[in-house]
Amino acid sequence: LIKQFSGSQTTPMLMDWDSLPGESVENRLSQLSRWCLDAHQLGAQFGLQVPGHLVKPKVGAAHLDECSTILALFDAQHSA
Repeated sequence: LIKQFSGSQTTPMLMDWDSLPGESVENRLSQLSRWCLDAHQLGAQFGLQVPGHLVKPKVGAAHLDECSTILALFDAQHSA
């Protein structure tokens, strides 16, 4: 007999503004958006940290919508 475990126990990811030093605001927003979409598609827990916002790691369409909205409405003045 073989007991096989399956599951998607992964470490939550944090999509962090500060992990992209030297990039323009638009490039940072684009990359963070891509990472959020990729993590969502994989069903992974992810969070988002940009100046003025911290979204704790979660999963689901509503979570992706929240992160996408924050990125879409990001005020570049907060990036300084």
